[in-house]
Amino acid sequence: MNNIKLETRDYCLNYGKFRALDHITIAIPEKQVTALIGPSGCGKSTFLRTFNRMNDLIPGVRVEGSAKMDGQDIFAMDVVQLRQQVGMVFQKPNPFPKSIFDNVAYGPRVNGMKDPRMIKELVEKSLRGAALWDEVKDDLNKSGLALSGGQQQRLCIARCMAVQPTVILMDEPAASLDPIATLRIEELIRRLVEDFTIVIVTHNLQQAGRISDYTAFFYTDESRSGHLVEFDLTDIIFTRPKDKRTEDYISGRFG
Repeated sequence: MNNIKLETRDYCLNYGKFRALDHITIAIPEKQVTALIGPSGCGKSTFLRTFNRMNDLIPGVRVEGSAKMDGQDIFAMDVVQLRQQVGMVFQKPNPFPKSIFDNVAYGPRVNGMKDPRMIKELVEKSLRGAALWDEVKDDLNKSGLALSGGQQQRLCIARCMAVQPTVILMDEPAASLDPIATLRIEELIRRLVEDFTIVIVTHNLQQAGRISDYTAFFYTDESRSGHLVEFDLTDIIFTRPKDKRTEDYISGRFG
């Protein structure tokens, strides 16, 4: 396994009295794609949001155990600095009501970059990295909202890349896209992993099998708490899982 980038030990998350995640221990390797799979309501997205502390925004949330990035306690880090290092791409594309250029330049400007030349170079680099540059280079003043759904999602990925994170979290990034746009996003993810650690929530098992290096299977028990059942190389999870619940889910017997 590569160097460990993200790690939790005995990590629990509670909404008031309800335990949404129960004692999750996992070590996510650097510069690999890790897919989080499992039935609806098993805590995949809640777990994903641990790593940029988006759960902090929900009233009554309480955590136990540890969550670390590069060996540092995530909950002891400055949240603004954490989110500069950990970007997020959501299920539904959410470009700002600004030009394509200003969407990508927004983060660097907020972080204090003022040199127009540097901003222009970073915008181009990010759009190239998101495989969008050739489609929009002659129309950077066009509204990001005028792009197709697949282009909007790649614009959001470029916007995420522009603040130069080391981790990109993706919460079902292709769920609202057509098959062709989905394929473009999947191809992009496989290129991005050369430079970023990527953690993706997906309900699409074929997608997890195509794009991920590692897979974590989450499941809920009778109390509706989310548990990590199994974590391993994707090939092993899909062909020789150790737990019967994983095998049943992968084979479509439930979920």
